[in-house]
Amino acid sequence: VRIAPDSRVLLRDSNHPFTHVGIGYFLEMFAKNMARAHARREGWLIDHGKGSVSGRAVRIIQGVLPRERDKGYYCYRCVASFDSESGLPIRMEIYNWDDRLAEEYRYEDLELNEGVEEEEFEKI
Repeated sequence: VRIAPDSRVLLRDSNHPFTHVGIGYFLEMFAKNMARAHARREGWLIDHGKGSVSGRAVRIIQGVLPRERDKGYYCYRCVASFDSESGLPIRMEIYNWDDRLAEEYRYEDLELNEGVEEEEFEKI
């Protein structure tokens, strides 16, 4: 079945098209929001230290942004759990301006450098 990534059918149960839910997209969004908040001196990072997600050792970092939605940040708070071995985020929790969990992403059993060639992907 061919369907556009931003189809209303796909977005019915998600805040993002599937092209915007990967680890790379999250890291870019997190970095841009935190850099902007740092430059404006209106956000901070909190290192919560070591933890565990799905049996994996992680480092838990929380980004806190202004609570005012109109400042243009993606969220109020983001908690990211970075895998101690790979350094990749394997769990992300996104909290809205009411400090309620709005999104959660978890990546389990990641296999890196699987050798998949670019030609194996078909663009729609």
